Amino acid sequence: MTLYRQIAILVSFLLVTILISILMIIFNTIINSSQDSLYKNAQNSATSLSLSLASSGGDKAMMSTIINANFDNSNMEKIVLTNMQGELIYERLRQKNKLNIPVLFLNLISFEAPEAVAQVSSGWKLIGILSIKSDVNVVYLELYKTFKYLVSTFLVVSFVALVALNLLLHFILKPLVGIRKQAESILNNEFIIQKKEVFTLDFQDIVKSMNSMVERVENIFKEGNKALSFNKDLLYKDHLTNLYNREYLILKLNEYLSPDNVNNGGVIIMLSISDTAKINKLFGHQKTDDLFRVMAKQIIESTAHFNDAVVSRLNGSEFNILIPQIALVNCELLLKEISKEILDLFEYFTLNEKNIGVHIGATAYSLEQQIAEVFASVDYALAQAELLDFGQYYLQMEDSTEIKGKEQWREILKNAIQNSQIKILNHAVVELETNKNIHFTTSLSLVSENRTYKYGEFIALAMKLDMLDELNIYLLKNILLDAQKLKEQRVYSIQLNASFLEGRDSVYKLKEILQQIPKNISTKAIFEIPESTVCNNLEHSSSIIELIRSHNFDFGISNFIAESKDFAYLKDLQPLFLKSNKDFLLKSSATSLSTLNMFLASLSIKLIATGVNTKDELEQLKKLDIKIIQGAMVDTL
Repeated sequence: MTLYRQIAILVSFLLVTILISILMIIFNTIINSSQDSLYKNAQNSATSLSLSLASSGGDKAMMSTIINANFDNSNMEKIVLTNMQGELIYERLRQKNKLNIPVLFLNLISFEAPEAVAQVSSGWKLIGILSIKSDVNVVYLELYKTFKYLVSTFLVVSFVALVALNLLLHFILKPLVGIRKQAESILNNEFIIQKKEVFTLDFQDIVKSMNSMVERVENIFKEGNKALSFNKDLLYKDHLTNLYNREYLILKLNEYLSPDNVNNGGVIIMLSISDTAKINKLFGHQKTDDLFRVMAKQIIESTAHFNDAVVSRLNGSEFNILIPQIALVNCELLLKEISKEILDLFEYFTLNEKNIGVHIGATAYSLEQQIAEVFASVDYALAQAELLDFGQYYLQMEDSTEIKGKEQWREILKNAIQNSQIKILNHAVVELETNKNIHFTTSLSLVSENRTYKYGEFIALAMKLDMLDELNIYLLKNILLDAQKLKEQRVYSIQLNASFLEGRDSVYKLKEILQQIPKNISTKAIFEIPESTVCNNLEHSSSIIELIRSHNFDFGISNFIAESKDFAYLKDLQPLFLKSNKDFLLKSSATSLSTLNMFLASLSIKLIATGVNTKDELEQLKKLDIKIIQGAMVDTL
């Protein structure tokens, strides 16, 4: 119960109690006054009537006439005249009529009217005793009218008093409303400063303290954001060309070679500028730097139409291009274009020395390879290219592997969906301190003709065959509905494919998929959205996240490698967690990782290390204060 309600109830109770007490005192005073008035009126009437009867000389007929006249013109209940021996001479009684008054009211104030007595005498001769009793019905009617008036007055006064009290309490406690909003806004990663001057002295210090705390939290967030951006540029950017460096390339290769990543097949290209020492000698460092800046810009422009392409500078003379989801034979046009642009650039810079030129080698990478194998393969292709003339390129063709046509894959996927040959794999995500599963991340594998295909091997083909929606529906329905049958309440984290999410109609398609999930389902689900998807189109991603939350699901960010230039989007989107590959975390400096932890803690976002497969990696992550992991090591805990 809020402080306002507690104070309002207490003060209202006291106010109503006081008003009721006043009402009762006033009404009891009126009742007592009415009783006294009845007695005095009866006594006065008895005295007056006894004097009138004295003039009758004891004549019974005359006395009865006098009594009748007085009775008919008064509010008496009865008039009784007896002789000195107590024998009845004459009496008049008024018949009691039923009053139009609630019985409860009559029971509440019921009382008897007092009788007034007077002696009747003629001279020194006593004629008898006169007894008069007033009619209480008249008093009851008057008291009831008075009671209704007092109650109506009480209600009006109470209403006015309570309204005034409500306004007064709202005015006095208004700073507390602002303080509550400040506290709630911090939980929602918003920072509100109360600028209005507070009237109540007791609240002034509280408001100042809250404003100070909000400013500190906001400064922590801003400084963390700046530090993360700076560390990202420091760790993963080449300071001269602003391209990514070797560390970043390794991170992206780790991500792309993951079995659950659709980008686990593609092409890697190496470009090498020969004899850079001679270029420096001819042009000087400044002009040479300008040459490399322009060259980097041209390479970026040439690869801009490739989704998720990564351009990096590995050292002073070598550049690398990583392009996922493309066949090696389809890169020849790009290689010719880049080669021509670089040679034209040399000509523009009047660099016509015989021993200066560009060598280009390219090879394919695939799921089965390790990072070292990918680099060895592209280094071999570059070495072969260096045997050719400048401007030519060498393609290290992949070994022939099992190749299936599109229609074959369409049949495989259809049969797998219809016959439940797509298996859902659940991997626990564990909090190290409690050894508790916080959720289960899901993936797919496809079994066909005694062979098991990993997610990354068939998902790209499903996209090309426009069957991704069917796979997503299959995944969601089976995960959520199967979870209903489990006794244990589980939370599932479902990875959404970047290519699917970045499509123009992805919001509409996802809405159709979610609408096919029963509304009464109680299984909790979290949807994982890759960081690259969020950073590439924040507005589009916000629409997807809003749609997910409208169906009572939540979301987290996967493949986090601090790609954004500004991390304020985390405050706006409020994901439950960030999942980051262990290589990114282990290669980050202690300072940058500490900053990241502090920044995420200020936003109540959990950091999860993925791909933790060895005990050594686990121990290193513990030293870096990583508290949640995902990977093969989970099974050993």
